[in-house]
Amino acid sequence: MFTVAGLPEERTPRAGRSLRQALRRQTHGRPIAGYAMQAAAAAEALLEAIARSDGTRSSVTNELLRLRLRDGVLGPLRFDAGGDPVPAPVAVYRVTTQAATRRFPRRPQDQGAVLDRVVTPPTDLAGWHPHARRKPP
Repeated sequence: MFTVAGLPEERTPRAGRSLRQALRRQTHGRPIAGYAMQAAAAAEALLEAIARSDGTRSSVTNELLRLRLRDGVLGPLRFDAGGDPVPAPVAVYRVTTQAATRRFPRRPQDQGAVLDRVVTPPTDLAGWHPHARRKPP
């Protein structure tokens, strides 16, 4: 088993599927690079925060932390006090064939894997966050 940050292709909302199809047309059908969809979601959030801001960096930062996207390219999105995305789903894949010997595949399916489940770990899983007020254990 292995994990990949983010939603699997088949669970991406309509806006994300449309973007993925447009990107595939631009790349002539090749797989989309690793975290391109997360980068698109980040760009979407940043542009929205800029539009709501007064143009200063601090205002953009404040707007990002207040942002609540309901229908972004990867679904709903907001940021916690430390600036991490919420929710932060993780796809769990189960390897089913010997095809898993390829190094650095572009998609889990290329590793002979099938989606087992999607989990959303709690934001405090590590017990400490670099922006948190409390110190690590």
